[in-house]
Amino acid sequence: MRQFFGLLFSFFISLSLFAQNCANAYYYPKAGTKSEMSVYNDKDKLVSINRQEIVSIQNTSTGFEANVNSSMQNYKGKVLTENIQF
Repeated sequence: MRQFFGLLFSFFISLSLFAQNCANAYYYPKAGTKSEMSVYNDKDKLVSINRQEIVSIQNTSTGFEANVNSSMQNYKGKVLTENIQF
């Protein structure tokens, strides 16, 4: 009986040791943050470059809303889309 309670106690202690704080699991962006993603084809040749910049952020009751500028260039550097806000 004593071993059972010891095992049960150890089990509950181990659960608390591996708990995660999911509130901080997502990267919270800041205004002025820029990101770039390069897209490659099957032969590892550059196809396009996508760039995003966070213009502004507003906190809401369910999280936040962000205004993001986005642009896309092809492999030659020609701008395909520019100043798209979403």
